Amino acid sequence: FFNGTPKKNINVNGPGSLIFNHANGKIESTEFKNLTLPNLFGYILYSGINFLNSSVTIRNTKISDIDIEDAINFVSSKVFIEDIFFEDISYDALDSDFSNLNFDRIECYNVKNDCLDTSSSIVIGKNILAHKIGDKALSLGEQSDVRIENININNAHLGLAAKDGSHVKIESINLNNLEFDIALYKKKEFFLRNTNVEIKNLVSDLSNKSYKILKNRKSKLTIDNEAIAKIKVKNSNKIFETVTKWNLDSKENIQDT
Repeated sequence: FFNGTPKKNINVNGPGSLIFNHANGKIESTEFKNLTLPNLFGYILYSGINFLNSSVTIRNTKISDIDIEDAINFVSSKVFIEDIFFEDISYDALDSDFSNLNFDRIECYNVKNDCLDTSSSIVIGKNILAHKIGDKALSLGEQSDVRIENININNAHLGLAAKDGSHVKIESINLNNLEFDIALYKKKEFFLRNTNVEIKNLVSDLSNKSYKILKNRKSKLTIDNEAIAKIKVKNSNKIFETVTKWNLDSKENIQDT
C-alpha cells in the first residue's frame, strides 16, 4: 500500500480517507494527517483509515490530527503492527472489530477518547504507551480475548475498561495520574460470558486502589494473584460517569450481574 523507508517517509495529507476491502499489503514509514470521514456507496464507515476483510502489516507509522470517530479501524481483518504513533486524535485512535490484532508498540498522545478500542477481537501484543487520554486508555469489549505485556498509562480518565465477557490477561502495567484505574462491567446484556481480567505486576501511583476500581458482581478480577471480590466505591455516581463518559444520555448502563 505505502512503502516508505526510515530515510524517506511517505506523507499522506487530507482531506480524504482510505478504504481497503479484501486487500493484502503493507504500510511502512508513512505519516497520515487530517484524514476525514469516508463516503462510499453501500458502506457505513467512520474512520480515516478503514480495513475490511483484509490482511495488513503496519510499521513505523504515524497518524495525527484526526477529527472523526476513529483514526484507524480494522473490521474482520488480520493485523500486525510494529510501532504506530497517534497524536492529536479527537475520538478513538485504534479500533479493532472482529479482527486478529498482533502488535509491538502502540503509542498514543493527546487522544480525547480511547487509545485502543476492541470489540469481539483476538489481541496479542506488547508495549502500549498512552499519555493524555480523555476517556479510556484501553477499552476491551464484546467478548474480546486479549493478552498484553508492558503497558504504561499516564494522565488518563480511566486506565483499563473490560466489559461484556472479555477475557484479558495483562503482564506489567503502570498507572499514573488517572482518575480511575480499572472498570469491569456489563454494557450489553446479550453477551452472556462473564468478564475476566488477570493482571500481574500492577504499579499504581496510589497505595489503596479500592477507590479506583469498579467491578460488577459476576466479573472476575485478579491482581497479582489476589482475587478482588468486593470493591468499596467512594463515589459510585462519579465512577458510573467514568464508564459512560461519552454516553450520559444513553439507556445503556452498568448491569450488576
